[in-house]
Formats: sequence, structure tokens, C-alpha cells
Amino acid sequence: MKTEKIDKRLLVLALVSGIFFAFSLIFSEKTSKSPRAEKSALLNPKYAEEISTIGIVEKNSRLELFESANFWYASKDGKIALADKKLCENFIEKMSGVRKLYEVSKNAKDFKNLGVSGDESSRTVEFSVKGENLPFLFFGIDDALTSRIAVRSDISEVAYECMNDFSQFLTSSLEYWCAGEIFGEIESPQVAKFVFGEKTVSLNSSDKDFGHLSHFLLTLRHGSLFENPPESAEKVAEIELHGGNGRISIASIFSSGGEYFVRKTSFPAILENSAFEISEWTFNKIKEEFGI
Repeated sequence: MKTEKIDKRLLVLALVSGIFFAFSLIFSEKTSKSPRAEKSALLNPKYAEEISTIGIVEKNSRLELFESANFWYASKDGKIALADKKLCENFIEKMSGVRKLYEVSKNAKDFKNLGVSGDESSRTVEFSVKGENLPFLFFGIDDALTSRIAVRSDISEVAYECMNDFSQFLTSSLEYWCAGEIFGEIESPQVAKFVFGEKTVSLNSSDKDFGHLSHFLLTLRHGSLFENPPESAEKVAEIELHGGNGRISIASIFSSGGEYFVRKTSFPAILENSAFEISEWTFNKIKEEFGI
């Protein structure tokens, strides 16, 4: 009886030992085949503060971000909008941060499957400094299991993987990049004027409740891009906001068929080609804030 118990214990011990041995072989094999890692940045950090233009291409759709007079703008298909400056700066920060790059292939035949061949299957990011293009970056497939994304430079014959903590930036959507606030370029408002029909309301920083009004205007947001504002649209109102640094921003509000949209008619003139939707509720709220 004792001999039988000892035999069972030996059998269990042998099985456990066999399992540990098998795992050791598996992990040993994986370790030996683990991709080589190196620390680097996708964008050379020395250029981080000098980037003047960023191009983002996905599925043959191209968007360009460009910096001018300390503001960022987003341009696509002839439409230009004030870009979210913080969003642009965060993207550059992500790209220029040192991170681990894992070498996955030196074979150009693998680039297509990895999505880094530079064709329409890749998401391409183009940085330029003072008109000079830096190496393009091709981003490919991302692995949900490892949270890594394939990447290659157009001047490199090596494909890598790195932590994918920036995929939200790899989009050519104009609406994603544009600033949501109508008056995103104004700081410390001093004067606000609203023209509605024959009525004009003008307030300045010395007026009671101007702080509430200026906060409302600075947080006033538009909706999606108004694709084709009709020529028959009528201008129904205008907001003029003066900043503390002397900058003046004018937003004209148009109406057509019960729809409302806002178009910037100053700062700078290039924004006149873009119009954004606002709701009727928002329009009525603007009138209410100005006491109309």
C-alpha cells in the first residue's frame, strides 16, 4: 500500500517536472527569438521646437498642419481651419519622445504585410522644418495584444514596432484637428460686440458681468464642418471680440433653410473659406447672453 502511494507521488512529481521543463524550453525559445530593442525617437528631438509643417496621409487623403505666427492651422481639400494648438504640440511631443523600438524585419518583402511599405496601406506622417522635409514615417498594422504598432522611416530598410500610444493622432480628419472653440485665438477679451439686425450691443471689461460674457464667448464651440455653404445664405449676425493684445476676431453667423453656420471673417483672412455648423439653440443662447 505504501509502495503504491510512493509510486503515485513519483508519477505526479515526474509530470510536474515535465511540465516545468516544457515551459522552460518554450520561454527559452521565445527569448532567443525576441526582437532586438533599441531606444530612440521617431522624430529627432532637436527638431521638436522647429517643426513648421506636418502632413498626415491615410488612404490617399492628405491633411496638412502648419504653424504661422504662433498659431497652428489645419488644411484639407481647400478648406482651412484654426487647429487645436495643444493637440499639435502633444503629437510632436509624442513623436520626439525617446521610446523602445523593436526590430521586426529587415526584409522589404515583409513591409507590405506590416503595412509600412509607404503605399495606401500605410499611414504616412511628414514633418518639415523651414520647408525642408524630414524622413517620412510609415505607420502600419497595430497589435492589440502587445499594444504595439509597426513603423518604418522612408530612408530605413528596417521595420520596427513601438508602443502605440499615439494612434489617435494618425488621422487626416479636418474636424479632429481643428480647434473646437469659435474664438480659440483670443485671450483676455476686453471688448465684445454683437450685431443682430438693427441692434448692436457693445460691452467692455469695465461693464458688470463682462467676465461671465467673456467666459461664455471663449468656451463657445462650433459643430462639424459645413461642407457647402449655399450662396443664398443670409448673414444674420456678427460677433466681434477684442483681445487684450490688440487682436480682433470677427465671426459672422449665416442662416439658410433653418440651418446656421459660422464663418470667421478676420484673423486671418485664410479662414474665410471654412464654415462650421452651430445649432439654433446656440444662436439663441448667443442672443440671450447679449441681452437680445
